[in-house]
Amino acid sequence: MLRRVKRMTSVVIVFMSLLVGCTNRTSSSEPIEPIAEYQKERVTYHNAEILLSGILWLPKNSGPHPALVIVDGSGRTTAERMEASIRVFVDLGFACLSYNKRGVGDSGGKYLGGLDIDIPLLASDVVAGVDYLKTRGEVNSSLIGLLGQSQAGWIIPVAAAESEDVSFTVIFSGATVTLGEEDYYSRLTGDDPFWKFVYRNLTREEISRRLAEKGPSMFDPLPYLEKITVPGLWLYGELDRSQPTRESVAILESLIQDHSKDFTYKVFEGADHGIAIDGELVEGVSKMMKDWLLAHVEVRTR
Repeated sequence: MLRRVKRMTSVVIVFMSLLVGCTNRTSSSEPIEPIAEYQKERVTYHNAEILLSGILWLPKNSGPHPALVIVDGSGRTTAERMEASIRVFVDLGFACLSYNKRGVGDSGGKYLGGLDIDIPLLASDVVAGVDYLKTRGEVNSSLIGLLGQSQAGWIIPVAAAESEDVSFTVIFSGATVTLGEEDYYSRLTGDDPFWKFVYRNLTREEISRRLAEKGPSMFDPLPYLEKITVPGLWLYGELDRSQPTRESVAILESLIQDHSKDFTYKVFEGADHGIAIDGELVEGVSKMMKDWLLAHVEVRTR
């Protein structure tokens, strides 16, 4: 994560498409041409002095609707990137806010990636999105959740811990270990192309041993995970080479057992970072995501 920008594979996009703190914030919106049966608006809102741009997607039927802030993975991601998946969530009855990362598209500020990554700052942009949704009459302000993938696994817990207005979280392929551990794991597995010929043919047991020996470093999501009081869902691939599923799940287990957190997780055997096998989404992933969302949120179907 530190020495390269991870490219989210098309598998992750397919997966998503199949699924059903700061002050001085102001906002504006501008209607744009609707797509299919959904209302779609280009919106802007502030996080302190930074103006962020995004798209608000609204179901066709009347609200107020539960809402999702869509938090994307690493890279220079835009509000349009997750359009296919967002349509499915809107069809379930959710209003969705997707946004251009700071420094990307029409969003102001400096893009943060590689060595410049600042998880709490990126999380504050998510909180700004939550605050914006609260100003919209079409949104049920008591049912605003966060949903994201990969790098969002660090960003979402920070936002959920810092905002009292987040009511649930959904994360897939998101690490609960430190940023340094995730980066080292990616080297050991060869997911980081720079290191793929340095560390070769290591067993999973050897990788775990080396991770434990190296220990935590850099950003640590654990204090934020301990602070969260809302329900959360994590979905993982057993053979994820980008983040260590075994170690991430162990942390979740500890939080559930020792801190009585309302967390649910599922590991899909043989699946990769996109929760797929040979490019095919593992059976049951999308159903579990949909069922969990609908069980935790009352929505109006179209």
